[in-house]
Amino acid sequence: PMGEPGKQGLMGPPGPPYQGEPLMGPQGPPGPAGPPGDPGDNGQPGDMGPRGEKGPNGAPGAEGPPGVAGKPGKSTCGLVSKTGQSVCCGQVDASKFQSVSRGVSYVDVDTSHCKFSAQPMYFTSVYGAGNHYNFYSQSAITNPNMDVDVMDKKSFRLYLRGYSSMSVSRAKQFKYSVKWCGMGPTEILPPAYEMCCGVAKTKAWDNYGNHAVTMPIDTSGCGWSDGDNPSLRPPPPFYFASLSDNAYGNSGHVRGPNSIYSPTSKGFRVYLKKLPGYGTLQRGSANTQNFAINWCAVKKLPPTNLGEAGFPCTAPRILTPGDAKTVYTNNGQICCDTTSADGWKDTPNKVGVYRDIDISRCKLDKTKVIVTDVRGDMGSIEHTGGASSFQQLADKNTIRVSVWTNNKYKFYQASQYHWRVQWCVFGA
Repeated sequence: PMGEPGKQGLMGPPGPPYQGEPLMGPQGPPGPAGPPGDPGDNGQPGDMGPRGEKGPNGAPGAEGPPGVAGKPGKSTCGLVSKTGQSVCCGQVDASKFQSVSRGVSYVDVDTSHCKFSAQPMYFTSVYGAGNHYNFYSQSAITNPNMDVDVMDKKSFRLYLRGYSSMSVSRAKQFKYSVKWCGMGPTEILPPAYEMCCGVAKTKAWDNYGNHAVTMPIDTSGCGWSDGDNPSLRPPPPFYFASLSDNAYGNSGHVRGPNSIYSPTSKGFRVYLKKLPGYGTLQRGSANTQNFAINWCAVKKLPPTNLGEAGFPCTAPRILTPGDAKTVYTNNGQICCDTTSADGWKDTPNKVGVYRDIDISRCKLDKTKVIVTDVRGDMGSIEHTGGASSFQQLADKNTIRVSVWTNNKYKFYQASQYHWRVQWCVFGA
């Protein structure tokens, strides 16, 4: 029998290298994908691309709650009309009056300190101790340079015509002075003034002798004081006045509304008499025809840029018509203009001319105070009177101003000599 296999022998030495073709089996199919490798480091950032186009606006957000009301603002005080005209005023005493002939004098008024940048409108009144209501031409403004249809920016001339005894020496004796205010655009900030306006009560005229009427004009509602010490009494305001009526236009036959007597901070007095050729004036006709003094007072205001809007800083105080103690508004408005030189007509009695004026553009329909005068070429306008009076027509936005010429000028000459009514409305 065969015995047990013997132990494995030792490995023999390696044989020589194989010299034939390599022996390789066919390629097997690919193995399954291995798991993903770890992420590599971030690369360097690329260059920024160009800005894209602006997208559409988003919808507005909801309105927030109202903020807390602020304190009232402060203003640089100054009065300006609705059309940008500022107020600038002054006065000239009798030492500047120049004699022309018996009963006729004139004064050239320097307004250069106002620095008006365009033709202003000038309004005047005469103060004195007596007899100045006899003047009838102090509402006729002319250019001392004799330029045609131009109102000078630096001066104006005012003629004072009355009785033959109304001389320059008498003007000095009675301490006459001309108060004036100009309305116009200025190159500089004009002086600050406070202004208060009203219409005096009607049917309160009293006779003055057998030829004239008089009335004290109460302005106490303006709130100004003369103080308790007469030696320290402040100068009175500048008062400017016109006379109105609402029947027949007879206020245009009168002189004196802008001749101011006994002025104080609380009032003044006026005397009225008829123009030459119109006879006498008595209280019956003045009261029946509702003669009413329209007045404005102007007073210098200390410089300040901390004033609140309204009176006295930026607006006139308007008193209730016929009630000088009651304030209608402290936020009055000013509206001024100058008419064209045409539109004049002869008065029915042929002693003057008149024209109607539409003031509706002012849109001051609640209450109003109106002041008027007339300007024109030298050599004509200074012979007239009555222009500081007007008739309130049925249409409350139309007034009629008559100019007395003593039958010397007709309607076509009024246009030829460039007569223009200057007017201001103060109201609300």
